[in-house]
Amino acid sequence: MVLLGSALRSTVWLHDAALDPPRNGFVEDIYYPTGMRLDDLLMGVMLATLRVYRAPTWARLQWHVNAILFGGLVISTLALRLFRDRTGLLANALGWLLLSFGFGLLVFAAAERRSVIGRWRVPGAGWIAAIAYSLYLSHKMAFHLVHETFATPLRGQGVLMFALYAMAVLLLGASLHYLVERPFLQLRERRQVGRVAAQLAAAMQPGVRSA
Repeated sequence: MVLLGSALRSTVWLHDAALDPPRNGFVEDIYYPTGMRLDDLLMGVMLATLRVYRAPTWARLQWHVNAILFGGLVISTLALRLFRDRTGLLANALGWLLLSFGFGLLVFAAAERRSVIGRWRVPGAGWIAAIAYSLYLSHKMAFHLVHETFATPLRGQGVLMFALYAMAVLLLGASLHYLVERPFLQLRERRQVGRVAAQLAAAMQPGVRSA
């Protein structure tokens, strides 16, 4: 999937560049389409799968957590250097891949208390992590709402606009998390518990056991 994503972004970039006149379609053709940048999602799924279904491997890797942290810093730095020309071919062919991999290594290191960064508690980081998916889904809407409402009357007030953007993103993301995401996660957990209980009850019935 990672290699196909890199090939797809490169192909689209080269196609747009070959048009006459060349099409500057970075935002519409590469940045916005979900299928173009699945690297970060794939890295998150791989980390979760490793942690839940390959716990011994996760534990063995954690013994090398600071080396992994260093690798994550190096790879992330390389990716950010590629993004100096963020609409260029090299950035979009390899930059997203390296950035996702580097950040994934940093997340892995941060999950272990023995690492340099994992031993420090950052106030509010746990709450931000809990609502992160809802923030991701809603932040563009919050940006648009603030821009349409306050961009003209507060023109030139950069610090105030930044504060409004931040508050709007946090408020909308938290609302989505507590009103939609969290209730449905709790409903899923109750359904799973009920399903397991029903299976255990059925397995304990004499007729089922003998069968």
